[in-house]
Amino acid sequence: MVQELDFLYEAKNSEKCLENFKKLSLHLVNYIYAPKVYWNLSTSRMLTMEFMDAAEVTDVSAIRRLGIDPNDVPKLVSQVFAEVIFKHGFVHCDPHAANMMVCPSGRTHILHPKRRPQLILLDHGLYKKLDFSTRTSYAALWKALIFADVNGIKENSVKLGAGEDLYTLFAGILTMRPWNRVIDPAVDHLFLQGNASDREELQISNY
Repeated sequence: MVQELDFLYEAKNSEKCLENFKKLSLHLVNYIYAPKVYWNLSTSRMLTMEFMDAAEVTDVSAIRRLGIDPNDVPKLVSQVFAEVIFKHGFVHCDPHAANMMVCPSGRTHILHPKRRPQLILLDHGLYKKLDFSTRTSYAALWKALIFADVNGIKENSVKLGAGEDLYTLFAGILTMRPWNRVIDPAVDHLFLQGNASDREELQISNY
């Protein structure tokens, strides 16, 4: 809480986040952004940043008006957070919709006629550093979840602190699937349609 109330700490986090993409994830550097910090107008109690004229990440109509395919936005969000979790180990801990905006990146592709999105991350007050061991265990856990590998799920959940008695709950929280679906060998066992049946299944599994 002390760190979150220090706006200079937040400003440094925002710049470090972008610097990590420049150093470690150059293929995404044009598609991720944090508002510029005006250091001469900022203190530990006041943060002055660049104004961003952009669409909210959940505003599909506004995203379309920008010439961006809305389907490209969740793909980019997934790519960005996969990079920070598995590669950078410096993770934005408050990535809800109000802290993410979208604008055109200015980059196009001959096979991609629509404008590509750029993700704008806001509120850099809280970050978590993940060591190499945590990142590799988390990656191994997701591999086990995808391949319905019960032993791998248990082993890596324990390594991450879920405990031998809570690994099934941990897997359900991560995948938003009940345990019987998590260990289903079907290729699409973790796929979410987003329909009424899925919502009902999620509600039941949460109890």
